[in-house]
Amino acid sequence: MRIPKLRTVLYANTAFSTISGMVILVFSGWIAERVLDFPSIVYLLMGAGLLGFAAAVFYVAQTVPATMVMARWVLWADISWVLVTPVAILLLADRLTSLGSLLLIDIALIVAALAVFEGLAIKAEATGELSVD
Repeated sequence: MRIPKLRTVLYANTAFSTISGMVILVFSGWIAERVLDFPSIVYLLMGAGLLGFAAAVFYVAQTVPATMVMARWVLWADISWVLVTPVAILLLADRLTSLGSLLLIDIALIVAALAVFEGLAIKAEATGELSVD
């Protein structure tokens, strides 16, 4: 199996996090009304946090392989997101719409795919295996 380069996977993570953060910022009111009943400020903070995460991931991508420890941090952040998603769905069931549940599951699946590719790319980088862009 040809494994994408770590830098490529991190750029994909940067793009997904940036787009997600911008969507959350722009549509915070709509999300609060139709997805999960929280004040809009929660989504503004979440969107800003995702943009900060995207900037950090972009920095890591720019400095790989020098920042392999930070690349592993990104991997663990993604794994954490995936593991927390079902817990959040259960704990927020009374405030979460069915659309919200589907969106959280979809996002978790995308993040899980990114985490798998990050893990494979980190392993390939560490062992010196050939990767593709």
